[in-house]
Amino acid sequence: MDVLQIDGKEIPFLEAPQHYEEPPRRILYVLFKHKQLICVIFISLIVPMFLYLLFRPTYYLAAAKVLLNPSREFLNLSPTGGQSTVNLAPSPEMINTEIQIIQSPELAERLAAEIPFPDDPNGKSRSEAQIRGDGQRVRGLIRATPIRSANLIEISVTTDYKPEWGATVVNRAAEL
Repeated sequence: MDVLQIDGKEIPFLEAPQHYEEPPRRILYVLFKHKQLICVIFISLIVPMFLYLLFRPTYYLAAAKVLLNPSREFLNLSPTGGQSTVNLAPSPEMINTEIQIIQSPELAERLAAEIPFPDDPNGKSRSEAQIRGDGQRVRGLIRATPIRSANLIEISVTTDYKPEWGATVVNRAAEL
């Protein structure tokens, strides 16, 4: 053991500790040493999140899946003048065409004409301009997405209106 002499006094050098405390004990030591700070940080994060979730408006999701039949037969004209049928699986272009039809303004206007918004005071007796405006609202709510590696398209509506209204819109869009 080495010593240092200062003013006639021998002061031993400090040696590095031979072993460390176990990590769980060190973690618990840090937690209990700073428990008030940890509690304040936890509460300051949880309270705003709780208030946000408490006062957030409720949204309803209605979804339907439409199967594009891969065995759908398409008529092709043959060189001999007769008609022949060929089975084709839906190509990506056909799926994109179906999605464009679902998201088209014409379909949205048809849906708006058949199914009025729940907050609409006029109900079914509306002018063409009102139906066009409601069609734009419906078009903003409808989402059509292809399902990967399948012949399915998912039609969904996310709305804060009654869930029955959203389900009716989705089902009617799938029918049309």
